[in-house]
Amino acid sequence: MTTRLGEISEQQGETHNAITTQTTSLEALGRQQSQQLTPMVRQLVEDVGRVRYQMSNPPPRAALDPTKDLPILLEDPLGTRLTVPMEWVKSWEVGTLGREVAKFVA
Repeated sequence: MTTRLGEISEQQGETHNAITTQTTSLEALGRQQSQQLTPMVRQLVEDVGRVRYQMSNPPPRAALDPTKDLPILLEDPLGTRLTVPMEWVKSWEVGTLGREVAKFVA
């Protein structure tokens, strides 16, 4: 019976050593992966912060208007062109632009 207990004790010791070795290997692997993941996670956090900032502070829409401050180009059926500065436009109602232009053409 002592022999059997000795065998069991020896097996437990070997098992314990194997588990300790595997645990140490897993811890080393975990540290290595952690060191590789840390910069990626840091970059991800920075990117998310940048996107959140851009979404909460959109650029003004007026700055994106490609026709801003460009003159109006009027052309009649005969091909005569008349350029009207935007400062002259007081209203977009039909007829008001014609009255403003008529003051300067006549």
